[in-house]
Amino acid sequence: MGFGFDGSMLIPRTPSVSTPDAAMDCFNCVKAAMMLGGLALDASTHGMMGFGELKSSGYFRYTRALGSEAQISQALQEGGAGGQLNISLLSPRRITEKEVGDAYAEGQKVFSHLTKLNAAYLSLAYSSLRRSETRNALVFGWVACEQVIQQIWDEFLIGNQDIYGTEKRRKGLKATRNVAPMLELLALAKIISEDAYETLAVARKARNDFAHKGGAVTFDSAFEYVSGLILLIQEFAELKGVSTGTSHLLEIFDASEGKDAKHSAKEATKAENVDWESVKYWREMYKIPGDEKWEGDDSLLDGIELMDATEEANEKDD
Repeated sequence: MGFGFDGSMLIPRTPSVSTPDAAMDCFNCVKAAMMLGGLALDASTHGMMGFGELKSSGYFRYTRALGSEAQISQALQEGGAGGQLNISLLSPRRITEKEVGDAYAEGQKVFSHLTKLNAAYLSLAYSSLRRSETRNALVFGWVACEQVIQQIWDEFLIGNQDIYGTEKRRKGLKATRNVAPMLELLALAKIISEDAYETLAVARKARNDFAHKGGAVTFDSAFEYVSGLILLIQEFAELKGVSTGTSHLLEIFDASEGKDAKHSAKEATKAENVDWESVKYWREMYKIPGDEKWEGDDSLLDGIELMDATEEANEKDD
C-alpha cells in the first residue's frame, strides 16, 4: 500500500484486492490499525474511492472516480476545482511519514492478538460518530463490540479453569451466545472494568430499543457504543500486555469538534451564533429567486406555497 502527499491511500490491483469492496475493507483495516496507534482517521467509503494509474515516477492520477468525494479529490489534484473547494487546501491537516509508520506498527501489535474483530467496523463506527451518522455508529459499533466481547469471553473466562471451575460448567458457559450474561459474568470475574460494563449496558439497551422500535438514534447513545468499543479494546490490550494509542480518541468529542458534532446533530447553525470576525475567506453566494438582492423574475413556480410554521403551531395551540 502507498500513501500520497494529498492523503490518498493507494493499492495496486491484485487477485486479493480486485473489487471496490475488497479495497474498502483493506483501507479501513489499515486505518483502524493507525487509530489504535494514535491517529484519528475517517473511514473509507465507496464515495471516496476511484481507479487510477501509478507512474514509475511515484505520481498517480485518477482515471475514474466512483463517488463525489473522489471526484472532488480528482478536481483538486488536476486544478479543476473552484475557489470555494480550494479554500480547504490553505490549512490542510498534516501527518508525517513517521507518524503513519509508528501508528500502524503500534496498532498492528493489538490486532495481532485481536483476531475476531473486523477492523473495518472500528474505523466505520468511529468516523460515523465524528460525522454525526448516529445509526451507522450504532450498527457498526455494536457488531464490533460483540466481536471483542466474544474474544475476551473465549480467552479469559472460558480459557481460565480457575474461574469457571468444573468441565461441566465450562461446557455450559461455552454455549452462551447472549451478550447480556457474558458482560455480567466478565464484570463479576473482574476481567472487564465496572466502567466498561456500565458503558456497554447503556449501549446495549439503546441497541435493543433501536432494533425493536427503530427511529432516531441520539448522539449520546451512539457515543456510548463507540466509547464502549474503545474501552473494551483498551482493556483487552492490557490483558495481553500491549499498549494502545486510543486514550485521546474519546477526548476529541470533549473538545470543540465534539461540541460541533452534537450541535450539528440537533439543528442548523444560526447566523447570530457565528463569530463573523473569525471568518478568513469570503465568497459571494449565488442568488436565487426569493433572495433579497435577486434581480430576475419574481414570479413563483406554479403550485408552490410557503407556509409559516409558527402560524401552524399557533393554530394547533388554539
